[in-house]
Amino acid sequence: MKRFYYIKILGYLWMPKCKAAARRHLEAGSGPFQYDIDPENELDDLNDYISGNTGDFSSVLDFEIDRETIETTITKKGHTEQHNIEIIRPWKLEESQGDFWDCMSPSSGEEE
Repeated sequence: MKRFYYIKILGYLWMPKCKAAARRHLEAGSGPFQYDIDPENELDDLNDYISGNTGDFSSVLDFEIDRETIETTITKKGHTEQHNIEIIRPWKLEESQGDFWDCMSPSSGEEE
């Protein structure tokens, strides 16, 4: 089974000091470009990842984490994949989701 994590982050940038949003995509595993996430301590491991990998953010206001699991079944006729996506850590603040999408798709500043 493969596990992927989709993290939506809302916070403040270092410079200029303004609210911004970012997405991070992680694949669970121990290979290159994978992150070692223990299924028993999944949220703790993901919190550690966010704490150490905020990049241009001076502070993180809130975040949401979705987990996608993919189970592959192989038969003589081929294979099938079953995808399941669930929110494992919702936004803590009600307004964070709207603020996240506002930051991800800012208006052009021109009125129509």
